[in-house]
Amino acid sequence: MNKVDIIILSNTKDIRYYNMLKRCLESLKSSSNVLTNIIVVETNKKLKDKQKTLNLPIDHFIVPSDEVFNYNRYQNYGLEYSNSNFICFSNNDVIYDRDTLETLVKYLSKYDSVSPWERSMSDRFFKTRGVYEGYSTRQFVTGWCFMTKRSTLDCIGKFDERFSFWFADDDYSKMLQTNNLKHAIIGDTTVDHMVAQSHDLWAEEDRHKQTDGLGIVFENKWKQL
Repeated sequence: MNKVDIIILSNTKDIRYYNMLKRCLESLKSSSNVLTNIIVVETNKKLKDKQKTLNLPIDHFIVPSDEVFNYNRYQNYGLEYSNSNFICFSNNDVIYDRDTLETLVKYLSKYDSVSPWERSMSDRFFKTRGVYEGYSTRQFVTGWCFMTKRSTLDCIGKFDERFSFWFADDDYSKMLQTNNLKHAIIGDTTVDHMVAQSHDLWAEEDRHKQTDGLGIVFENKWKQL
């Protein structure tokens, strides 16, 4: 039976977000024919050393000491607790069908990176269900959920921590392309993305810097390569 490491970034700041994370984890634990190693990287520092109070099926619970949230750095923290050949990166607001993990693992025999079909978003881009290769973010590379192989990460290296929020998925997509690694979105399995309001991680004065402002970082990085 295949084993999948699942790295989830979470911000359990109130009961609504707790229940959202709970639904995500329960859907993952119900996955068929796959062993899971669930790694949660938590933003709420009040929960440090209090994993048991959450009463959730978590194998590794990490509360970084960083003063400021950094999306890609937190992904890298999660990778330190990962040792499987298959790694799924997930937001805490994704609900998985029972066959999602098993199906994505199957397609990683052909592709280097894959994303599951998302019921509301993918139906906007594609007229029919299928397997579609591509690199456009949101359409093919879905930052809220993608699965990759250990060999892919060995090739592209750690996530670039200059991307502390927006453009993290765009940078991942570019790293795949420049290394000739194939990505596809898989219509054989489905998730629901609840689209939580993660923007409120930031104070108003920092919000532009962490969203559109990172587009300048992205452009400067890739125009030089």
